[in-house]
Amino acid sequence: MTDLSNTSEEFSRSGKSGRSGLLILCAVIITILPFLVHEIYSYDIWWQITIGTDILESGRIPVIDMYSAAGRGRAYHDSHWLFQVVTALSHNMMGMVGVQIVMIFLWGAILSVCYRAIRKWTGTTVASLLLFIVAMASVERFLPRPELITFLGIAGFYMLLQENRFRSWKNQALLGLIQVLWANSHGLFIIGIFMVGCYWLFALIEQLRGRTSDFRPLSTLLLVVMVCSFLTPHGIDGWKYSLLLFKEAGEPSPGVFQELGELSPTFGKSARSGIAFWFYLTLLSVSAGSGLTAFCRDRRITPRTLILFGLFLASLTGRRNIILFALVSAPFIAESLSLIIPKDWLPKKTWAVTIACILIACAWFPLSGTFYSFMTYPARTGFGVTPSFFPLDLPAFLKGIHFKGQVLNSSNIGGFYLYHFFPDAVPLIDGRWEVYDQDELEFIRSSSSTGNYWRQLIERYKIKGILLSHGSREAQAMLPSLSGDADWRLVYLDQAASFWMRSGDSGTPPAVDFSRPENIPYSFRVDDAYNLASFLAWTGKSEALAVHLERSLQFGQKREWFLERLGKVRLELMQWESAKESFEKLYQLDRTNTTALNELAFLAYRRGDLSEAVHLIKLALDLEPDNRDFQANYQRLKQAQKEQENLSSED
Repeated sequence: MTDLSNTSEEFSRSGKSGRSGLLILCAVIITILPFLVHEIYSYDIWWQITIGTDILESGRIPVIDMYSAAGRGRAYHDSHWLFQVVTALSHNMMGMVGVQIVMIFLWGAILSVCYRAIRKWTGTTVASLLLFIVAMASVERFLPRPELITFLGIAGFYMLLQENRFRSWKNQALLGLIQVLWANSHGLFIIGIFMVGCYWLFALIEQLRGRTSDFRPLSTLLLVVMVCSFLTPHGIDGWKYSLLLFKEAGEPSPGVFQELGELSPTFGKSARSGIAFWFYLTLLSVSAGSGLTAFCRDRRITPRTLILFGLFLASLTGRRNIILFALVSAPFIAESLSLIIPKDWLPKKTWAVTIACILIACAWFPLSGTFYSFMTYPARTGFGVTPSFFPLDLPAFLKGIHFKGQVLNSSNIGGFYLYHFFPDAVPLIDGRWEVYDQDELEFIRSSSSTGNYWRQLIERYKIKGILLSHGSREAQAMLPSLSGDADWRLVYLDQAASFWMRSGDSGTPPAVDFSRPENIPYSFRVDDAYNLASFLAWTGKSEALAVHLERSLQFGQKREWFLERLGKVRLELMQWESAKESFEKLYQLDRTNTTALNELAFLAYRRGDLSEAVHLIKLALDLEPDNRDFQANYQRLKQAQKEQENLSSED
C-alpha cells in the first residue's frame, strides 16, 4: 500500500530512532487494510461492469443509451469508459473479487503517492500519522468507482509538481499521460489542469516581477495537459460533462441529486454522523493552524496554498468531495510543520509502541463489523458481494420461470438487474442520473414514490414485473397498495428485495405463503433483519413480522428497535401478555424509553390496574413534560382513577 523502498536507508541512517517510525508506518498499513477490504455494496459497480463488458464485446464506446428503458435512445456521455473496461477485464478474470483487487490496488497507489508527497517534508512518524488521517477521511469512498482515478490524479499531480518534476520533456509527457488516462476515466479531470494552472499563475507573477521563474516550462506543461484533456472520444463535450458534475452538488442541482446522501452538505447532519467528517475537520483545522503559523514565519505563499484553497472550496460542494481536500491537505500540513518542528523528530520508543498499539486496535472496528453497523453499511470485512443490498438468488429464479418483459424497479438496484439480464432486458432506471430527461425522471420517481401513482407507470412502460429493494423509497410508497392489489402477486422474497408479477399472466408462480414461518427469509445479519422488518411492516404482514422480530433479537444489536416494534405488532394482534413482556424488556434495557412506559400504562389500564397505569404515565411525563399526548393520557387516567375511587367509596 505504501512505498517502502526508502525504509531500509532510513533505518540504517537513524538507527533505533528509525525503528519507531517504521513501527508506526506498519501499524498504519495494518489498520487501513481491514477498512479497505470489504464486501462490495456499491450500487453503481454493476452497470459499470456491464457497460465495460459491452465495450469490450462490441469494440465501441456507447454514445446512445441502451441500458435502461427510460433512457433508451437518448444521447449518452460515457466519461468512465476506460475505468469500465479495466473493471470489466478484472471481473472477467476473477469475478467481483477481481473488481475488489482493482479497487485495493488503486487505493494503495493513491495512499502511496500521498505518503511520498508528505514524506518529502517530514519524518516517517509524522508522515505515517498524517497518512492514517487521510485514509480515515477517505473511508466512505473506499468503493470501486471511477472517482478513484481522480483521487490518484490529484495525489500524483501534487507530488510531481511539488518536486518540480515538470521541467524536462519526459516529466511533461508523464503528466500529459496521466491527464489522458484521467480524462478518459472520470469527469473531474479538469482538477489536474487547475493544479498546473496554480503553478503557472505563480510563475507568471514572478516573471512579471522580473524574477527567475519556471514560467516557460509551466506554460508548456499547461498547454500539454490542456491538449491531453481533449484526447478522448468526446472532445469538448468532456469539459461540458465535467462542469455538469460540479453542478450536481448544492442548491442549484436537480432534485434527484439533492436527495443523494453522498452529495449531502459537507457540514450537514448526515456528514457529521460519519467518522470521515471528523478526520476531514481535523485536517482542515490543522491545515489552517499550521499554514498560518508557517506564513507568519516566512511570509510566503506557494502555489500549493492556492491548490489547497481551491480543493477546499470543491470539498464544500458535497460530502463525497471531502477527499479532494484531504489528499492535498496532508502534504501541505507536512510542509508547514517542516518550518515548525525538526524533520527527523521521532517519539520515544515507549510512545511509539503505544501509538502503534492504539492504531492496530482500531482495526478491530471494521473486523468486528462494528464500523459497518455504526455507519449502517450492509457489509463486512472480506471479499465478495454483500447479500444485504442485492437479491443474489433472484436472477436464477427469474431465469428458472422464464420471465420476460419490462420491470419497474427501485432505482438503487437497477444496475444489479442490468448486470444479470443485459442485453435481453434492462431496468426502467438506474443510477446514471445524467442520462435521463429530467422531467421524465422526475415523473418516474414521483410516481413510484407517491401513494398509488405507480400505476401510471404500468401501462406507460408495459410493466410485467416489479422489483423493490426493501429499504428503498419506492418500496415504502408502493408496498402498502401493491400488497393488497389482486392483480399483483409476490413471487420472490429474500433479505434484500421482493419481486412481484401480474396474477393473470401465464407462468406466474404461486404467491409467497407467509402463514408458514419457513417462507419468511432467515436473516444472518442485523442489516438484513432491519430491512426485512420494513418490508413486512409496509405489506401489513403482522403475524410474519412478529415471528421475524422475535428471531431478530438473537443478534443482540438494535434490541431496543426490534423490541419496540415487536411490542407494537403484538398490540396490533391483540396479544396483550406478549406485548407487555416486550415492552417490559424494552424498559429494562432503557429506563428513559417513554414509548415503553406509555404502552405499559395502556396495558395496565386495559387490565384495570389504574394505579399502575397512572404511575407509568407519570414516569413518561416526567421524562417528556411537554408531550401533549402524555399530558392528555395522564389527565384521563387520573379522572378514571378518581371515578373508580368514588365508586369504591359509595360501595
